[in-house]
Amino acid sequence: MATAALIVAAGGAAAQAPSGAGTEVPEAMKRLATDDPQEQRARWGDLAAVAGKIWLHAAPGDVASVWRDAQWVVPGAVMRYQRGFCLAMQCQRTDYLVHYNAEAKQLEFFEKGEKAYTSRIQEDGSVRLVGTGIVGVLTAETLKFDAASNTFYSDKHELKASTEAQLGAVTRGFAGDARGTGAPGTAAEAQLRAELAQAKAQLEALRQQQAAAAAPIPAPPPAVRPPSAAQQKAAEQRARLEARLREADERKLQAEARAREAEHRAREEAQARIAAALQAKEESEARTAAAQRAAAQKAAAPSQPAAAVAPAAAAPAATAAAKPAAPTARTNACGGVDGVYGTGANYRIEVKFEGETLTVREPNRTSVYRHEGRCQYAFTHPTGVTYRMGVTPRALSAYKQDPASATPLALIQAHAAPQASGSCKAQEIPVQNPAALHPGMTRLFGLHAVAGVKVPGTYRAPEPDGHPWTELGAGGNGGVFEVYGAPKREYRYNIVRWYIQANCDGTPLRESFEAADRYFVIFQLDRPYTGLEWHRMQYIVRKGQDRVSIDDRAKGKME
Repeated sequence: MATAALIVAAGGAAAQAPSGAGTEVPEAMKRLATDDPQEQRARWGDLAAVAGKIWLHAAPGDVASVWRDAQWVVPGAVMRYQRGFCLAMQCQRTDYLVHYNAEAKQLEFFEKGEKAYTSRIQEDGSVRLVGTGIVGVLTAETLKFDAASNTFYSDKHELKASTEAQLGAVTRGFAGDARGTGAPGTAAEAQLRAELAQAKAQLEALRQQQAAAAAPIPAPPPAVRPPSAAQQKAAEQRARLEARLREADERKLQAEARAREAEHRAREEAQARIAAALQAKEESEARTAAAQRAAAQKAAAPSQPAAAVAPAAAAPAATAAAKPAAPTARTNACGGVDGVYGTGANYRIEVKFEGETLTVREPNRTSVYRHEGRCQYAFTHPTGVTYRMGVTPRALSAYKQDPASATPLALIQAHAAPQASGSCKAQEIPVQNPAALHPGMTRLFGLHAVAGVKVPGTYRAPEPDGHPWTELGAGGNGGVFEVYGAPKREYRYNIVRWYIQANCDGTPLRESFEAADRYFVIFQLDRPYTGLEWHRMQYIVRKGQDRVSIDDRAKGKME
């Protein structure tokens, strides 16, 4: 395997403002303009990295298309952010003018002059939108840029850099010019709002005329009279316009929900096909290997005397008896194995069997499924929805009601059973609370080196000043860990010691993929960072390349 290098994230370069975009920008915003990439990233997070490009995702089978477009109006201060989607070749888009509020240290998204969302940059650089109204709450999203894969994430959407021509081709012309042409539905909505405003203005003018015609001498209150024909007509027109506007808003929300659901189903189906293909490939390889072994044994049997066969056959048994027993994963009566399951590279869960229960740990929650019989487990969410999990040897199937529509989850890595005290080949990591670093673990083990992976060294970001940077000393001792904001000393931490996480038997904890291997590095700092002294971070070693990526850093190289 090639030499590994830790990669640290970089802020995106400032993009050119579109023609005429600055006419609505206050002078105070213009004074905040900056071309400094670090300052832009500090203010805008991952939005600074994606500025200047169209980002597109097209679901398989032309079911739906989703795009995002971020363009600087005033670099570092004001951005035009556009999001749109096409469902069944019906397209809509919404434009926002985004301001950086220097006093509140937050981003503010304006739609047609009204504040729709606010956002603060998260520690990992992601941008989490918070709606200011009911529509904003329903359509809020979290934006995240993965520089290693050049992917822009909008909630569950995975968008890639695109061009206007590619966007038009994917949507077959329905999306139009992402930076100019209005999408179907947007113009109609604007027309409805204009007609409603006109009706309100006419009604107000009629009221003013009636007030002007009244006698200046005080008079007894007039008797209540029914509204005039003009008033009644104006009120009816206003009611019809308001109803049409509500219907347009409801259709827009329903279309967005259908697009999200269609994309989710398409992604699940694709992941299920990939998992099934991988499982079929593994079974085919196993059958081929077994057939080859049987053929070899059959070919060798006639050429050996009967007396010589017994010692030869006994030799492997004696050798196996001389070796220490390999750790075995905990199983249950249905063939389930404790370990990490997934549908490919996008989804992982950690599963543990205990008696009649199956515990599933996801990144954001832990669920306990109970055995219902016939190797089927069920978990009822507080919302009332019941989820089920079928268990087979080295595989799971997740579904709600119909097992035929289940999503298969293949075993990626089994958890080794603990070995006897004193028999571990790896060093035990002296962590007071191992479960805080690795949920489900009661003891952690590590190594200082892995064959074919060069970890010690200095790793710098591709920024002009080379910050932030990370250094890992030889033999697992010493080093420096910087976070964004360096070179201030309060953002630099000394690494006392570090380990590559391993199993008790000395094998490194690794997840192997087609293009990369993932390892985990646990290190101890000389003082707490975010309240913790020990940290566990994942490193992706690219096969055939001189680099490695860390979960919250990308785009770096080793000196």
